[in-house]
Amino acid sequence: MPSTTSGTTDFSLDVDELIEDAFEPLGGEHISGGEARKARRKLNLILIKLRNKGIPVSKMDNESVTLVPGQREYELDESIDAVLQLNYKQSDTETPLTRYGEKEYHQIPTKDQSPGRSSVYTTERNRDNIRLLLWPAPAEADSVEMLVSRKIEDITAQYQRVDLPSRFLPLISDWMAYEAAYMRAGVDPNMIQLLKMRLDETMNDTFEEDRERVDFIIRPQGISGR
Repeated sequence: MPSTTSGTTDFSLDVDELIEDAFEPLGGEHISGGEARKARRKLNLILIKLRNKGIPVSKMDNESVTLVPGQREYELDESIDAVLQLNYKQSDTETPLTRYGEKEYHQIPTKDQSPGRSSVYTTERNRDNIRLLLWPAPAEADSVEMLVSRKIEDITAQYQRVDLPSRFLPLISDWMAYEAAYMRAGVDPNMIQLLKMRLDETMNDTFEEDRERVDFIIRPQGISGR
């Protein structure tokens, strides 16, 4: 019988499979319930660390906010991790707004001037969500159209899948294996070092694979994802 391909391209791993894969190199006893709970907590921390390292694990999306005349500040949905671009929409026309840093925005001396068509915005990252600030305050009930990145979903159960594209699974697996080596007592230090080397290699590969594919890239000096 001739061999055939599967015809599918949606390979993924459940959380329990990722945890099992991470503990496998360590040997020893099967994963206990306590280890599984700690591993889920570690996985959530790993996902946060990925964002902090600049790996674009967030999901791009579009968000619209209806404006209130005279109101400068708007609380955004807690799922939004960052506002990447913002346009002021008036009738059928969209105009890009200038982005200010928080300090630059708060130094505007005329923030309480009469409402008009907003031309500047900034965002404040608070504990639970992002606050959008406009200047001047809108005069009409127009809207702003935003390109945003949304947070990946939390891991709360073993049967769930990690809310990431499959290209990140090798990195998540190797990172979890390295963390698991510290969770389980008696692991050989040489094994920990081996897992660290494997994690560093996989992380470098992931960064390289996820770079924007253009001929020439300008990167601001002093900002690094590594």
